[in-house]
Amino acid sequence: MSPSQSQALQELLDKNAIRELVHLYCRAADRHDHELMRSLYHDDAIDDHGSFFKGLAMDFIDKLPEIQEPMEILHHNVTTHNIELAGDKAEGETYILAFHKVATPTGSFDLLIGGRYFDKYEKRNGLWKFSHRAVVADW
Repeated sequence: MSPSQSQALQELLDKNAIRELVHLYCRAADRHDHELMRSLYHDDAIDDHGSFFKGLAMDFIDKLPEIQEPMEILHHNVTTHNIELAGDKAEGETYILAFHKVATPTGSFDLLIGGRYFDKYEKRNGLWKFSHRAVVADW
């Protein structure tokens, strides 16, 4: 295999690992799997959910049981996912459609959000994880 082929193969492997990371995030959110969610972020990662939360991702995950308590159904779907690699760091923009069925004292309501994740990923000790995640709701 030539050096350029080897580099192209590594880029494919890295991008696939990052896509799997994003898909696992959706699974963790939808299934309220906070242990899985925690494993997707580096310990010093930042999570920015706009006015809802901004700080250490681990602190956000600690609050998820309370945040998700009224949510009867969560269903995150990713669509377009653009990734730019730079060695053991990468940036991504991921389009998302997120459905929430939220229980209230007067009944449930449905909430559909279209938005994007703006991510920074780092490969440390051979594993890609989030180092920064920002969520923007476009509609």
